[in-house]
Amino acid sequence: MPPVSANRRIFIQKVAALSLALSFPALAKESAQNKICIVYYSRTLNTHILALYLRTLLQADLYQIHTTQPYPSDYQAMVAQATREKDKHFTPALQEDLSFLDSYRTLLVGSPLWSLSLSSPIRTLCTKAPLESKSLAPFITNAGFGFGNALKEIRSLCPKTQILNAFEMPFKQLEKTNKNLKSFNQTALQQGTAFAQLPQDKIHQWLLSLKLENL
Repeated sequence: MPPVSANRRIFIQKVAALSLALSFPALAKESAQNKICIVYYSRTLNTHILALYLRTLLQADLYQIHTTQPYPSDYQAMVAQATREKDKHFTPALQEDLSFLDSYRTLLVGSPLWSLSLSSPIRTLCTKAPLESKSLAPFITNAGFGFGNALKEIRSLCPKTQILNAFEMPFKQLEKTNKNLKSFNQTALQQGTAFAQLPQDKIHQWLLSLKLENL
């Protein structure tokens, strides 16, 4: 067996040190000295799970954004609305004032893939947040469709932002086949089993490719 590299050993230690107290909703660790931020939107908590895992590795600040108007809980109604919003390039109002992102140099931005494109709340973030002269690393959760058009849309919406290597992850648990996906994921978070479905080695390699200070 080859020796364990220093980076790999640190990675294992960070995962082992994960507190089971992490729970829904996401925790925000505000630190003026931390210049890396993980910001994301998650309706079913799939993206939430990946964002929480990234936080355990990076010890970065973590923020979950929310729309002022909730999305439908019914899957088919949600699909129809997401398609309409994509076609109209709709940017929903958010509860958060995105000016807080101004103090960060590097953002890891997470979005589910909606109608093969960027989710509408993250479209709002890309158009309203102060992203000029920043570095942005997208992570896209999906149902097996890869990045779809999400990266193309991010690049179009953020022309003055440096777009770093992106990561995409298909989830096995999907709202199409599991109507109670949000409750399912919340239970997995509470029981400490949510991270078992993640491709941890691939995630770690992606983070290493970003050359972040926190890893």
